[in-house]
Amino acid sequence: MSGKEIWKFIPLIIIFSCQQPNEPFERENKPPQTSLWADSIAQVVTSTIKLHWWGDDPDGFVKGYFLTTDNLNWVWTTSNESTLTLKLGNKSIDTSNIKVTAVDDEGNGIWDQKVQFGNYSYGCEPFDDLNKDGKYSTGEPFTDLGLGDQTPANIKLVVKNSPPSVAFNVSSTIPSITLPVATFTFTGIDPDGSSTIQNYFISLNDTASSSWRPIPSNTNIITMVADLSDTSKNIVIAKILIGSTLQDIGITIPNFKLNNFNRLYLYCQDGTGAKSKITTMPDSSKTWFVKKPVGRKKLLLVDEFGISSPDPDLVYKEILSSTVDKTGKSFGDYDAIDLSTNQIPKSIARYMLLETLKLYKIIFWYGKVINYDLAQQVIPQFIDKGGSAILSTGFQNLSLSGTDPSLLALDFAPFDSLITSYNKDSISVSGFIPRVYSQSRILANDSVSQNKFPQLIYDRTALFGTYAIQQGLSDKVLYRLDSAKATNPSNTEEKWIGRPAVIVQSQNKKIVFATIPLHLCNSNEVGTNIPQLKLFFEKIFSGEFGE
Repeated sequence: MSGKEIWKFIPLIIIFSCQQPNEPFERENKPPQTSLWADSIAQVVTSTIKLHWWGDDPDGFVKGYFLTTDNLNWVWTTSNESTLTLKLGNKSIDTSNIKVTAVDDEGNGIWDQKVQFGNYSYGCEPFDDLNKDGKYSTGEPFTDLGLGDQTPANIKLVVKNSPPSVAFNVSSTIPSITLPVATFTFTGIDPDGSSTIQNYFISLNDTASSSWRPIPSNTNIITMVADLSDTSKNIVIAKILIGSTLQDIGITIPNFKLNNFNRLYLYCQDGTGAKSKITTMPDSSKTWFVKKPVGRKKLLLVDEFGISSPDPDLVYKEILSSTVDKTGKSFGDYDAIDLSTNQIPKSIARYMLLETLKLYKIIFWYGKVINYDLAQQVIPQFIDKGGSAILSTGFQNLSLSGTDPSLLALDFAPFDSLITSYNKDSISVSGFIPRVYSQSRILANDSVSQNKFPQLIYDRTALFGTYAIQQGLSDKVLYRLDSAKATNPSNTEEKWIGRPAVIVQSQNKKIVFATIPLHLCNSNEVGTNIPQLKLFFEKIFSGEFGE
């Protein structure tokens, strides 16, 4: 063997001679090093900032990180980035010293109540509090931590507050004409975090400092209801109801103008005192006119009929002017809401309409097809508050192959179901009523009693489309449609048989539901010049509703 060949083996001999057979190899675990970087390199930043961090472990892997923005409370995370909102307290400018500590994965296999690296204490090892008792229990999963960086990465930032902003929601724009009830929804945004908005402030028709009223920051729905106790006033105060529960928070707002145009002003303020710009509803391109109730607030008409001939509004105006209550006073001083031409946005309709209805004793809601879902949301609560209601509506374009959503929204109505077919001599006949001819009778169920309901007669051919109804066990049938007139052998135009119920009353007498257009039943009582419809309304308003 040459000299060169001998030297090849000398290093190997030296290496192996340092370790005895079967002796384990030991190495010292070293803590990771942490790095931290912010998106913004400006000296002054907003309170919302995006941070990135990472750790390098020379002899293993990083398990996760502890992070603090206040040098006191450390948060455990396995993420490498986050968008943080830095708290300013009540200052407009403050400093924040952010620290991040990387921790490796070489734990000791047991849960440690105290974690400390260098001069920093981090609390206990993170664990899943399965029994929700706020403390670690044997068997609960935990994060086993190894060594942590003894000198956390840190970055010191000068933080400046950003003012908040607020805007009325476009989807809830106030209708151009209302009665003295209005609902508004809005959204406040603060770059420093929505939780920093302390209050909203509103005022009506005036931005003087004395006119602003605070609204809690935890709501974005307000409903204003005018105080109508003094009918001589045209400028009144309004109470403020908040949220979807219409909670009365004991705050009133001045300057609500009746029979005049109004505008609502809004701004918000954060914890540092910074204010948003003032916004208005409606904006400068629109107007909002508030009608003053006409008289005694006894009757409200809710109109969803739209354009029709004859115009139901004109018929009811004439009839109601001669309809009197128990004291002999006319119901001609009614108020009206036209939901067909002046719709209330869906997002505020429930709150605004409910509080409007509650101003009145009786409502008369009519249309070819009314908004059943909205009626379901407001009428039961209106009745619970002592109100009474007449509804006159049809059922068009229903899906009769299954349960139609329209019918599900009529739980409050005094009927059990629609009658969609009758059987006669084993032949099924549709219960749909597309046409009723002039002079057809609507028969009163108790016409022979001393306190009878007037008989109604169609004063013209009616083409409206509806179904007969099946009353519930506790409901009372007030009127039935007379037998159909066979205009041709197949009877294709009047599609019902028998005498189906078309006007039904609830057991508590508070709701009268008609599936016929009442304005077409305006013939005079036999042998008189008194409209049958006038007698009908008087019987319902005074005899049944007690007004």
